[in-house]
Amino acid sequence: QRQPSQNLLSYAQTQTQIKRVVKSINTRLWSILARRSSQPITFQAGLTPRIYDPLSVISHGHSSCTGLAILLIAALRTVGIPARMAGTPAWNGVEEKGNHSWLEVFLPADGHDNNNDGDKY
Repeated sequence: QRQPSQNLLSYAQTQTQIKRVVKSINTRLWSILARRSSQPITFQAGLTPRIYDPLSVISHGHSSCTGLAILLIAALRTVGIPARMAGTPAWNGVEEKGNHSWLEVFLPADGHDNNNDGDKY
């Protein structure tokens, strides 16, 4: 039977592995899915809601933060990494500056999900 310290170590290793995979996908995804290898998918403000689904982002080669987040969430979920959308309707608290979206990745804590054990997005 595993000791508690072994469980904590394995969860720390899992967190490290998840972070490495997320970084690798985030670093490479935009060039891999690009229409041309010399032009990766890029950020372009003000495109929500016109270009935000994954196929439109790939087809156009750019999107706002919302479209980029949705595409990265889909890629992460495809390899089994739980991710979700987060955002604010008022960037820096000022509605005139528009909205902002990002994603959050779930990192398990110690494996005991009691809603207060450190599991976090």
